[in-house]
Amino acid sequence: PSAPVALQRADVYRAVVDALASQEVGIGKVRGCGNVARVYGHVRADDRAAVAVQPDVIGRDDLAAGAGAQFIISPDADEAVISRTRELGLISIPGALTPTEIKAAWCAGADFVKVFPASAMGPAYLKAVRAPLSHIPLMAVGGVNEQNAGDFIRAGCCGIGVGGNLVNKEWIAAGEFEKITASAAEYLRAVRI
Repeated sequence: PSAPVALQRADVYRAVVDALASQEVGIGKVRGCGNVARVYGHVRADDRAAVAVQPDVIGRDDLAAGAGAQFIISPDADEAVISRTRELGLISIPGALTPTEIKAAWCAGADFVKVFPASAMGPAYLKAVRAPLSHIPLMAVGGVNEQNAGDFIRAGCCGIGVGGNLVNKEWIAAGEFEKITASAAEYLRAVRI
């Protein structure tokens, strides 16, 4: 499994990585995302981290690749970003919502398609979309929590993306990294079917 982390400071990032990689959770890779300039200094030397960015302009995927990125998560199905990501030998995970957008992302070369915002549509929507598009691996992203994560997996998603619901800013500010560990363990229990 992998988990997202919004990066601000290296010490906080390391504490979050430790919380997620603890023995009771065992998340193998943590996805660092955020300001391109800040991300790479935090992550590059940490073998438990998989760097990714959400590129809003062409070229950031090149920066990510240079820093050791393994995949690129993009907010939309920009064909140029998908193409460049594939040229760089990275995994492409663009965002889409409708069946037309999902299919277009897949045909453009996406490895997975993140359905965003998943919680606005719900697991039933994803299950319905998967019926004619079962060959496309979908990830539920946006509003996924411990209560609905398993429902998205049972609906046919191959994975979920979790942000602030897991890496809670208040917990980080208070130094309560054990709450991140406990929350991550709940997510893992929820998705094991």
